[in-house]
Amino acid sequence: MTFCSGAKVVAASEVAAQIRERDCAAIFADALLGEGGAVRPLAVGIAWDPKTKTHDCLVEEL
Repeated sequence: MTFCSGAKVVAASEVAAQIRERDCAAIFADALLGEGGAVRPLAVGIAWDPKTKTHDCLVEEL
């Protein structure tokens, strides 16, 4: 898993883009190719805006 945190508010799409850029799916490549066949990894970006107290969520297949 990768976590993105910091002082600035980041959109969920930016978090998902960072997951793709860091090629995080490669970390789980062996676990995703099991006896039952290949499983597609997901990029899940979740962002929280403390000012508006709202969240932004994005789920994409890698």
